[in-house]
Amino acid sequence: MKRFQWIGIILFLPILFLWTSASTHAAPLAAYSLPEGRTYDQAHNTGYIDWSGSAQYVYITHRDGSSLPPEEGGTFCGSNCSEWVTRLGNGGVASGSFDRDVSYFEIMVGFTPDSSVGNAVLRACSSVDTWYLQTGSGLPGFVSMAIAVPAGCRSWSLTASGGYVDFRSIDVEYIGPPSTATPTPSRTPTFTPTITRTPTATFTPSLTPTLTFTPTMTYTPTATFTNTPSPTPTPLPPQITGVVVCDLWGDAGWCRGDETLELTASDPQGLDVTITGDLNGQPFTCGASCDLPLPEGTGTANYTVTSTSGRAASGSSTWQRDWTPPDLEVNLPPVDGRNGWYVSEVDLSATATDVISGLSSLLASADGGASWITPPMHFTDGSHAVLIYARDVAGNEVTVSKVIRIDTVPPVAQITSHSNGEVVQGDVRFAGSLVDGMSGPDGGEVSVDGGNTWQAVSMSAGDGWSYIWHSGEVPNGEYTIQMRGRDRAGNVGDLVSIALTVDNAPPAVSITERWWIWENGTLKVSPITFRLPASR
Repeated sequence: MKRFQWIGIILFLPILFLWTSASTHAAPLAAYSLPEGRTYDQAHNTGYIDWSGSAQYVYITHRDGSSLPPEEGGTFCGSNCSEWVTRLGNGGVASGSFDRDVSYFEIMVGFTPDSSVGNAVLRACSSVDTWYLQTGSGLPGFVSMAIAVPAGCRSWSLTASGGYVDFRSIDVEYIGPPSTATPTPSRTPTFTPTITRTPTATFTPSLTPTLTFTPTMTYTPTATFTNTPSPTPTPLPPQITGVVVCDLWGDAGWCRGDETLELTASDPQGLDVTITGDLNGQPFTCGASCDLPLPEGTGTANYTVTSTSGRAASGSSTWQRDWTPPDLEVNLPPVDGRNGWYVSEVDLSATATDVISGLSSLLASADGGASWITPPMHFTDGSHAVLIYARDVAGNEVTVSKVIRIDTVPPVAQITSHSNGEVVQGDVRFAGSLVDGMSGPDGGEVSVDGGNTWQAVSMSAGDGWSYIWHSGEVPNGEYTIQMRGRDRAGNVGDLVSIALTVDNAPPAVSITERWWIWENGTLKVSPITFRLPASR
């Protein structure tokens, strides 16, 4: 009886060793098989969706026919709604497995006007489909991307090619009942020695004597495995997740607000973990979780979680942050007139730079933003309100406004109170008009001595002017009266003039030299005039 027991033990030892080795060193499954129905992309956190390459959660606003998950309120997104979705960077892959044959399979991918978006490549074994996800304008929108899954296929993947790809959910419908009750991906071999391999457990003596295993059973190598009487399972590595969070997303995947890298790590065995890494070469260390503020610019965060078991896992995340608007400089010539007016035509130019995300556009408008052109711009007479606008790739904007006032036309003056050749005396009040259709009349001057000296005129409401000349202060004779006007821009108009004669001599008195008493004498008072020589 003991002989048969030893034979059974000898036969069982190799089987036990092989099973122990397979259980201890077996690679865990990559991901749980997708459950039937809809699975949202956050199932990555619970083991249903694998990531490789560049992948992270982003918070976006979209408008489409979908609804938020029930746990987020189930809001219909026909107007718009905001939620966290998965963004695969260029070359990033999301993947998983099927439990059994599939009758329907789809992934909701996001279309967007962002030029940085790429192609979504969806695979299920030999079945492949590719969608280009850039659309015209407006908010992003999610659409079902479905492919046929071949019979017997048990794996799927979504790859971002040529840019990023956003997706929010996966739908699968299976054929028939589940093939296994509970799949055990990523199993942790606890190595319970209660092996239920009963085929060799009951070697009863009822075996016939013909079952004589001869001593030539040179299975002696099994004896060398006696140094592992209590095999211990290999501890599973720790896990680490990095999510880049932004409170204000801009264009082309840039963050325009505060951006943070949220790191979370754990050990399947419940052991303590430590996170180490660097942000663009700057080292950091933290415990099982930490939030790291990210600086402006582009960068890569490399991080490693180390468990007290000695095992480690690594990952990386990229970021791009730009909250600074472009530097905008507007160039105008110095003002060459008065009161902020130009008296010559003006050319406006502008330059803009952005050292982080880069300059996207530089435009100018002279009609309140109704139409835009690329500087430079040329301006003639008038008052022009100009907007100069610059935008960087991230979506930061800056606008500068300028008012350009130009008046190149001088005013027109007239003397309306007197005519050429009039004789004047005493205080003479000159009057006239000074007209300027752009900047407006500002003032004028009168000269009564041929332009040697000038006296300011008085301006009245509108475009009238006046000046009082005390002609008694000058000798009698002919005088040329000149007037010139000036507008608010500083333009001086052409001279206007008239010729007047000044006669300020006393009157002549004459009386009849003698008369009889019965006659009347005559007293005559008449103004004195003098004759001017005839012109030749």
